[in-house]
Amino acid sequence: MFLLHGICSFLKGEFFTPSLSREYPAIFHINIDKNFRGFSVGSRLIEKYLNFLKEEKVCGVHCVTISEEAKTFFTKAGFKLLFKIKSTFLRFRLYRDFTCYIFGRKL
Repeated sequence: MFLLHGICSFLKGEFFTPSLSREYPAIFHINIDKNFRGFSVGSRLIEKYLNFLKEEKVCGVHCVTISEEAKTFFTKAGFKLLFKIKSTFLRFRLYRDFTCYIFGRKL
């Protein structure tokens, strides 16, 4: 089942993403437990990471999410939506399609 869905998604072009390495060479992934959201933990982590990247003269950073809640969070943190694509890859597991969002921020 997993392999079949993977092949179908690949043939539909659902794994295609644009190359971001030139303008947004850094990437990060962040997960904050639901019990700790709303206490600025994520914002402070991002701020620390962005400051580090600036010190290292990195020109941009990007992140990927499938969370609808995260769209608002990243926008408030100064990220811009760079790319989105609908995916059916995990339909058999999530029982729904989802959208993959890629956000970026210039430094």
